[in-house]
This record gives sequence, C-alpha cells and structure tokens, in this order.
Amino acid sequence: MAISTSFPDPAPLNHVELPWHNDPRRAATRLRARSAAVIHWLRSVHPDEVADYAGDVPPALMLDILRRLDALDPGV
Repeated sequence: MAISTSFPDPAPLNHVELPWHNDPRRAATRLRARSAAVIHWLRSVHPDEVADYAGDVPPALMLDILRRLDALDPGV
C-alpha cells in the first residue's frame, strides 16, 4: 500500500490519515509530513524487496486499514 502526502482536506474515503509530526521521533510512524495510506494503491512486496523499516502504524489504525482492505472489490 502506498503512502501519499498529496491529498485534499478532508481526506477522501479511500485514504487513511496516519500519525505524523515535524519531529519524526514524536510519531510512531516516523512520518514527518501529513500523510495517508491510500487503500486502493496496492502492490505485492516480497521480504527481500524491503530495504528498510522505519515506523509503526498504531494498532487501532491498522485494524481500520485492514477492514477497508477487506471491503475492497476483488477487481480493484
């Protein structure tokens, strides 16, 4: 799933806003700009393609993302 920093306010329904802070040490995600997970921007990634790990999505927000993924049409 892609993360975008370019989206309107309020965020569209297919976006889940993520915690961020100018000082990335203050956000679990480590994001330093207003950002959102874009639910329909999907791509398979294999473990050997992951270059680095930076932060975490809070559990309640991750559950929201997973619920929205389950609700997607299989053809999306």
